[in-house]
Amino acid sequence: MEARSEAFISDHIRRIKASGKKVCSNSYLRFAEDEQKWETVVSPASILILNVDHGVHRLLFYTTDFDDLGKMIRNSLARAEEYVIEIVSKDENLYKEELESMGFAVLARLCRVSVKDISPVFHEGNEISRMVDASIPTGAKVEDADSILQTLRNVFDTRISHLPGRDEICQSIQRGEVCIYKDGDLNVRAILQSVEAPKSFYINQVYNSERKEVIHSIMYEKLKSYHVGGGRYVYAWVDETNLASLKFHAKYGMQPDGLYTSVYTYQV
Repeated sequence: MEARSEAFISDHIRRIKASGKKVCSNSYLRFAEDEQKWETVVSPASILILNVDHGVHRLLFYTTDFDDLGKMIRNSLARAEEYVIEIVSKDENLYKEELESMGFAVLARLCRVSVKDISPVFHEGNEISRMVDASIPTGAKVEDADSILQTLRNVFDTRISHLPGRDEICQSIQRGEVCIYKDGDLNVRAILQSVEAPKSFYINQVYNSERKEVIHSIMYEKLKSYHVGGGRYVYAWVDETNLASLKFHAKYGMQPDGLYTSVYTYQV
């Protein structure tokens, strides 16, 4: 692989698209005209881009020829490394046959769960409201960052979950996006990391090893603040085999909405 600027990558993507052939891609990044370098492999039909995400080797691609892309992958990737490709689509099997023919294997499939209007959660007598203890939610502090990160890494597979680095979690804490609950020994026992915008509330990470009232109290208070400000739409990504998590989100009216992220791994 060779380090190339975003300007080069952007130009090569334009050349591939100008071929007139169908272009297949999993890229979710926009490459600007600046000097940041990315490890890449290119051919007239394809570009393969390495995105190292806190130790996870994620691959992005544009191609008009999967045979060509497969040759790149077999001939260009470092030995003894594991690589991850994610495909986001309404078709849960998009590119599955092509990727498996290259040697990729399915690691997980996530479904997006969402609700267009969270308002019913706040109706009198709702099941969640009966569990809420307003004294439970606790905003995290920067000094909690290491404990939060260690807990998240112990619980979640970093290949599947895009976990933040220390600087990112500190910034998230400072923005008020992280709530936690500690036990009497000050161990982190529950975490909610969310990202709130005027018209969306994204549940990024949820962890609970306490009684169910704890995480529901944290979630309820954060959603209530969002709702009072006029917010309605709420969503999250959940492993489709994680029935407990699906049931948890369903209590808030969140159901699979037809969008999937398929996660594939490849070992050189």
